[in-house]
Amino acid sequence: MKQRGKRSNSKLVHVSFDEVERFVPRVPKQICPDEDNTTPRICVAPNILSAIQAMPQGGTVAYNMARIGVPVVIHAYYIESDAILMPEQIADKVPDAVSTGEMWVMAVPAAVRRIDYEIVDPYVPMRIDRNGTRERFLVWYGELKRVRYQDNWRNLSTRTARNQKAVEWFMENKPDISYRTFMSNMDDELLKSFHVELQEVWE
Repeated sequence: MKQRGKRSNSKLVHVSFDEVERFVPRVPKQICPDEDNTTPRICVAPNILSAIQAMPQGGTVAYNMARIGVPVVIHAYYIESDAILMPEQIADKVPDAVSTGEMWVMAVPAAVRRIDYEIVDPYVPMRIDRNGTRERFLVWYGELKRVRYQDNWRNLSTRTARNQKAVEWFMENKPDISYRTFMSNMDDELLKSFHVELQEVWE
């Protein structure tokens, strides 16, 4: 395993819209076109913006969260490990690794520290990526504000539900998918259905 080499001072940041209980190398459930789909790894980047830009549908999720009025909260996990593959080493497996700075952690981390941030005023224009896919892309943001630990599912249900009973009902019955998957597939009709479903338990 090659070490971090010339980027030894780089941070290793894994960003997620879902809380991660344990970090073990695995093949991601969502990957970009032409990306390796067999090698277990933990995807990290040198900073938060790069980590979101490397995340499939990351910009779309941030855009939809801002659009419906929930705080764009991300969980940033700062990882300590020497079992790292650098962007140049995975460029044949991840086409945009060099441009995003994506790195792979190939073993269980020595340590992980979590910090939650709110992305304030995200700028998420529509772009065409190198694969010809047109999607939202997080270019920049107004502020990256540190916040208390929180759950994006709960923030979403609190924003949409009419009372605490509806919030708790949803938390017990929420879809068995990741928050990122749910939000990246959000459209007006789905949002309407979600809103109605929460309010059904209002009485």
